[in-house]
Amino acid sequence: FPVTIIAKEAKRRVNKRSGNLRRNIKFKMSRDKLTGWVTLRSNGFYGHFLEFGTVKLSARPFMAPAAEAAKAEYQRGVQQAIRGARP
Repeated sequence: FPVTIIAKEAKRRVNKRSGNLRRNIKFKMSRDKLTGWVTLRSNGFYGHFLEFGTVKLSARPFMAPAAEAAKAEYQRGVQQAIRGARP
């Protein structure tokens, strides 16, 4: 599924200092497999601080760049799924 591409890319880009944040990047799919989400579980709550920064910490984004980097591959996956769904 295309959403897995973004999740894998985010895991590749995130700071690997302890590995906790990387382990907490997950993806979910709707029952009909038409919608997907890349999420951070609560154990990775500080991912928001890294992505957007704070007053004292400059941003070190990993989710938005992962989505941008995976965009072409994601679009190919969607096009293949559409072609496969046609009668």
